[in-house]
Amino acid sequence: MKEIINKLNVLDSTKKCYISDLDYLTRYNIDWIIDKEDQNLICETIYNTFDTLLRIKKSLNICIVIRNGLGLDSTIVRAQRKNVISKINETTSSANIKLKKKDISLENLIEDLSSYCKSPVASTKKIDRNKEINNYTKFIINYLIIFFQCRNLDLDLVITRDRPGGIYDNYLYVKPDEVVFIRNFYKTSKNYGQKTRTITNKDFVLICNKLTKNGDYDLIPEHISNVNNFIKVRTCFSLGQGAIAKVVVANSSISDLKQISDNRGTDINTLLNYYDIFKKDIKVSDS
Repeated sequence: MKEIINKLNVLDSTKKCYISDLDYLTRYNIDWIIDKEDQNLICETIYNTFDTLLRIKKSLNICIVIRNGLGLDSTIVRAQRKNVISKINETTSSANIKLKKKDISLENLIEDLSSYCKSPVASTKKIDRNKEINNYTKFIINYLIIFFQCRNLDLDLVITRDRPGGIYDNYLYVKPDEVVFIRNFYKTSKNYGQKTRTITNKDFVLICNKLTKNGDYDLIPEHISNVNNFIKVRTCFSLGQGAIAKVVVANSSISDLKQISDNRGTDINTLLNYYDIFKKDIKVSDS
């Protein structure tokens, strides 16, 4: 079936996404449904296997792609995909309306971010170390989300002064005057590979050096069971990474969007369809 995908006249990045979606079906042992005559069986199996609308849509879509290559009819599968897309759009629209009502700008986010750089002072006039570390953690989380549009998975990382040797984990490699952000494990890493970014922001570098004074520092402690909640309550205004990404996209030009697409590992058209709360009318080329 991968041979069919490789023969398609589409971008290589699109082929990688298709192969990744096919691998999902294989991983859950339901790739056998793709060429079945009973299209209702195909849809029912996908609905029973996956519980998120986006994964259901992707699974229905890859079935259609491969069935097209095999010359098989996909009328019912297409109809189901259309229904799922409508549900996704309804959910996205509702979330965007709520976000717009909050009227939070990129400037608001950056202003809130800067407040986490300061060392909180307790009533004794001494620095409260627990609050200080919590604020530093907030600063790093929000900085990476605002400027690199990270998802929660990207933030499961180790801050270290030792050169990282792992190829499956994420790191903030701390140097005297800069920090190298290394991502090996993130949502679309299979399609886009390792991503590295160099951060020279003085506050960021200083905080990372402070946190690693006594050795490596886990941004998310190992004992945390609900990582998503741990991150969300520490984001600016408790927005969560998805909402912050939408605020950033809403304040971006087309050139910014290309960088955001690369940072987040997300196709530009996906950013415009699901992350742009003001729905810019921008034509995006493949170049």
